[in-house]
Parts: sequence; C-alpha cells; structure tokens
Amino acid sequence: MDDRFSRWLLLSGNRFSVATGVLFAMTVVVLIPLFSRFAIRSLTPLLYIASALIGGNITLITLVVAISQVILSQELESPGSLRDEVGRTADYRQAALTQPAPPTDPGDFLQQLLQQTQERAGSLAERFSDSTTEPSTYLIDELPSSVLLLASPSFFQI
Repeated sequence: MDDRFSRWLLLSGNRFSVATGVLFAMTVVVLIPLFSRFAIRSLTPLLYIASALIGGNITLITLVVAISQVILSQELESPGSLRDEVGRTADYRQAALTQPAPPTDPGDFLQQLLQQTQERAGSLAERFSDSTTEPSTYLIDELPSSVLLLASPSFFQI
C-alpha cells in the first residue's frame, strides 16, 4: 500500500469508478477469447466458471446481509428501552447544565476540591459523632483538620 494507486483503489477512490473498472476488466477477460482468432472449442468450462462466480456472489451477499442483521439486532434495542435511554441522557444533560462550572485554573480547582472534601469530612464527623472506638474517633477528629490545612490558601504559596 505504498504507492498512490493502490491507496486510491483500496481506500479513497470513488467506489462507483472502482466497481466500473472491475466490471470492465472482467468483461474484457471474458470477451477476448470470444472475439480472438482462437476458436473456443467448448463453452462448457466458461459456463462453469461463470455459474460458480454468480452462485458464489449470491451466497456471499446472503451471508453478509444475514450477519449484518444479526449484529444490528444485537446493537439495537426495543423502542421502549431506546426511549428510556434517550430520556436518561436528556435528564443527565439538564442536570449537568444546572451545575456550576469548575474553575479552569488548577490551583483554584484543587482548592475548591479540598473545600468540598472538608465539608464532606465535617458531615462525616457529624454523622458518626457517637462512635466510641478509638481508631474511628481519631479518624473523625483528624480528617477535617487535615483537609482544612490542605485547603488553606497559604498551602498553595510557594
């Protein structure tokens, strides 16, 4: 596929032109022996070849169409499930549009992320405030203060 002709023929060429060229070449191959000075003694081998080509093409086309239908039937779902999926997609888009956009500056984004983490850690401490085990008490007490230290603006100063 290094040369331009084979690339054009196999990839970027006009399919109608390529098909016309192939048909023309096949016609020439069949008609040259008929009109040449060499007489064909028997047309039976040519008929066998032509019938094999036609029968093979019909079988191949039938198999390709059947396989394509099986693949499409697996990919496509019932109209009800497709409608539900489109509805869920529209709901997700609406929910995404109502959310505030995150900051584009990496430092601001990280600071906002850490502030939200601190808020969630605080809500975790409120939820499990009645916990009596030592490891969970230590985690609940230390997590919000650790996140607060990371979220402070002085942490981002170089």
